[in-house]
Amino acid sequence: MFFSRLLVELPALLAGAVTGDSLMGQLAQIGIGFGANSALLKFSRSDEAQADYNGAEIMADAGYNPIELARFFEKLEAKTGRGGSLEQFLSDHPNPGNRIDAISDEIRQMPRRSYTDDETGQFVHIREVVRHLQAPPKAMGSADAPIEPPSREFTSLEVRSYSLRYPDNWQVHRSDHGVAVTIGPRGGVLSDAVGYGIEADYFTGDSSALIRHFQQSNPDMRVTREPRNIEVGGHSGLLNTLQSRSPYGGEEVDVVVSVERPEGLFYLVFIAPKSEFERVQPVFEDVLRSVRFR
Repeated sequence: MFFSRLLVELPALLAGAVTGDSLMGQLAQIGIGFGANSALLKFSRSDEAQADYNGAEIMADAGYNPIELARFFEKLEAKTGRGGSLEQFLSDHPNPGNRIDAISDEIRQMPRRSYTDDETGQFVHIREVVRHLQAPPKAMGSADAPIEPPSREFTSLEVRSYSLRYPDNWQVHRSDHGVAVTIGPRGGVLSDAVGYGIEADYFTGDSSALIRHFQQSNPDMRVTREPRNIEVGGHSGLLNTLQSRSPYGGEEVDVVVSVERPEGLFYLVFIAPKSEFERVQPVFEDVLRSVRFR
């Protein structure tokens, strides 16, 4: 009964504290005594103190100076600040400053011994191992690689059911089944994303389902303009404009062009950072005009 009443009344106490009513007075009214032996706090604080003492003992047994545990809490306090007396009193964990004092007291009661900065020798060893690790290879480019401007000279790409032309200084990455392709400059096609370039493939479903598919794989992607009807290779198509987060930082523009075909919904995605899109847009338009279906 006491704790059920407590659960009902604590929110009102917190609200009263905000509006200026006496928190301690209200606590007393519902019969909670926050003394040194408070049933709500003492076990957690005792457990924390015991854990700190055990930690200091374990560090000493392992050859590490246990004072470093206290210094850790000093760094924690520097990050979080020292809480007020009421905050400390009501907290179910001692604040870092109190833990520093407690650990220091425990260390003074331990048998004296000499410690070195790295008695076990493991720190120096691990530091050398990490220092000599080589960076993993980057599969298809990196976000910090320079992006070469698109050439005004175009070359042809022939795929089983369609063809198009693209800047001759861009690279083509084909899928295993040979229909899906990714085209972009060096540094534009990354190992896990396309930050600058073109994607082409077929999709099972309509254009709305295609947009939802993109958004499911990229939650940051959002539609920024109403769909527009266009013509692609002599066939009716739909153009959607979206934006998402660029792997280079900032916003990215993703223009999705889709056309219903016997093989499924053919689509092209033109991708570039928002800051670059206006400059590369004429190139994307030339690519789109060059699309032909078989």
